Amino acid sequence: MKKDVFYQKGVKQLNDRSRSIKCFVLAGDIIVLIGTLLLVYYSFATLFHHKGIITPILTLVTIAILCYLPCVSTIPIIVHHRFVKFGRIVRRTFILCTYFVLINLSVLTFTQLLPDSRLFLVVFYISFYFLLIFWRVIARILVKMLRIRNRNTRSVLFVGCGSNSYELFYEMIQSPESGYRI
Repeated sequence: MKKDVFYQKGVKQLNDRSRSIKCFVLAGDIIVLIGTLLLVYYSFATLFHHKGIITPILTLVTIAILCYLPCVSTIPIIVHHRFVKFGRIVRRTFILCTYFVLINLSVLTFTQLLPDSRLFLVVFYISFYFLLIFWRVIARILVKMLRIRNRNTRSVLFVGCGSNSYELFYEMIQSPESGYRI
């Protein structure tokens, strides 16, 4: 009985840590989204003197956030996982941004708030994609740095003495950024 309670507390604690990392990354995603939208909006406003952008910025930001949240719940954040390659981050970000573009364009068209300037939308979506990849890679590096400093780690116990156990042991020792403590 005590063992089950201890195990449940340990799993809950690990889930809480993962959830806090996910929330941190999601907050960064939304900051990147708002920042990119503001940057492109005001750049176009100064360059083209508000031609083609009639929709108020607050409306565009609200719609963008409301369209982004379902996309993130469909394509969950994986930056906190133990072993994530750069290519997987880029691929999932591309799929996420594709869903976001489709949903955002649909909502803007349906509500008749689509800006006249298609160039504005193209520049915004492309800028958002690259800045989001940049942010997710930085977040991954921060998670690795935390794990190297023995934060957000998991304790591992090896049972057995076969060659596979030794291989796995040495692999885990050589990569402290995975967050396994032996």
